[in-house]
Amino acid sequence: MPLASLALFFGTLFLSTTASALAAVATLLLMRLLVAFPALEPFLLTTYLDLHLRPEAAGLGLSLLLIYTLGFAFLGALVFERKDL
Repeated sequence: MPLASLALFFGTLFLSTTASALAAVATLLLMRLLVAFPALEPFLLTTYLDLHLRPEAAGLGLSLLLIYTLGFAFLGALVFERKDL
């Protein structure tokens, strides 16, 4: 769900499905590069994408995934409301 809401946010921002898909993938790749900073790692989206393999991290992981999903969905709705189509 966070990836879908991220792509939805970029879709409303760019008004192009190709650009939104590429921007979502680029954002995920950028987050994978930010793993080099240990202080940021617990808060990155890409840290919890394999949550089904690590059930011991479900407490913090599920709450952060929900925050990412709601945040990107809210930003997408906000951009959509302000766009003049």
